Amino acid sequence: MSFRIPEDVADALETNAQINNTSPSTLLTQMLKHQIGYDGNVGKAGLVAFPRSLIIQLMNGYSEEQVITMADIISKDVTTDMMAILQNEYTVESFLQTIESWARVSCIPFTRETKGNLNTFVIQHDMTRNWSLYLGHLYKNVIEELAQKKVSVETTNNSIRIRF
Repeated sequence: MSFRIPEDVADALETNAQINNTSPSTLLTQMLKHQIGYDGNVGKAGLVAFPRSLIIQLMNGYSEEQVITMADIISKDVTTDMMAILQNEYTVESFLQTIESWARVSCIPFTRETKGNLNTFVIQHDMTRNWSLYLGHLYKNVIEELAQKKVSVETTNNSIRIRF
């Protein structure tokens, strides 16, 4: 396949490829996969972008119990429906890929590590304790359902660590 790309876009592609220490072809393939996958379907899945400060203010208006209840509700039917649009399958791997895509487009630092049977996922969101509680319980519920194994969640005011 061949494509015509405007010169300024091609220059930006080459610059970004150099910054990411990859080839323009590889970078373009990654961009197209994101557009066909998460990025291109996020709106169809019912996700919308809000300023971080608004989410922090909204989440701070709830008790810890209310936040956990919200996570429990969302982790059931809503997550299943979202995953049907965002991924071709609903597995632990596809769910973790969706979390990675969300973190990447939201510029939220994360790490993911697998050592043998132990998976560790850390998200440094910097959005307060209630957001940590929400994400921690949401992810725990979904992963335990899909993986059929116990998930350990550690939260701080600004991050979550998930191990399973």
